[in-house]
Amino acid sequence: RLHVWEGSTIDLDGGSFGDGAIGVGFPALGLTEGAVTVVSGGELSGTGQIIGDVIVAGGQLSPGASPGRLTIDGDLVLNSNSTTLTEIAGLQEFDQVLVSGDITLAGVLTVQIAEGFTPAVGDSFPIFSATGNVTGSFDSVVFNRPGLAVVQSGSGTGGSLRVTVVPEPYTLYLMAVSGVLLMRMRRTNRMGV
Repeated sequence: RLHVWEGSTIDLDGGSFGDGAIGVGFPALGLTEGAVTVVSGGELSGTGQIIGDVIVAGGQLSPGASPGRLTIDGDLVLNSNSTTLTEIAGLQEFDQVLVSGDITLAGVLTVQIAEGFTPAVGDSFPIFSATGNVTGSFDSVVFNRPGLAVVQSGSGTGGSLRVTVVPEPYTLYLMAVSGVLLMRMRRTNRMGV
C-alpha cells in the first residue's frame, strides 16, 4: 500500500506500481482530500485498488492487465481530452473499472477484441460499474472489430456502461428485406397466385 499525503505528488516517470492499493490522503489523520490525476502523456494502467478519486485529464486510463479489474474507492472523472483503452478476451475475460462513487464519462473509448475471440450477438461486457451515478458519454468510441455498440444503463444511483455485440447495419438491412419478401410470398400463396 502506498499513501500519497495531501499536497504530495508521485511521479513514476515511466515506472509502475504493481498490484496493490494506492491511498490518496490519510483518513486516520483527517486527510481525505486528494485525487490521482492523470495528465497529458500519462497513463494509469493495471489492476488493483485506488483509494480516492481519479481524474483523467488528458492522459490515458487502461484498466486491467490483459484483461483485469481496477477498483476505485471514490469518483472517476474522464475529461474530454482523455482516452480509455479496454480489452475483451472472452466472456469472462475483459477489463473492468469498478467505482464506489460516481463516474463522469467523456473523451475517447477504445475497445479492443483479442485475437482468437469472437463474441456472439447479444454478448455484453460491463466495462464500467458504479454504485453512484454514471453521467456523460464518450465523445467517440473506437472498436477494432465491427458489430459492437456501447450501451449505458442505470439512471440515478447505480449504473454501468456495457459493450454489447449487435448485428452490423448491413445484417439488419438483409433481415428487413428478407422479412418483406417472406410476407409477399405468404400473401401470394394465400391468394393462390
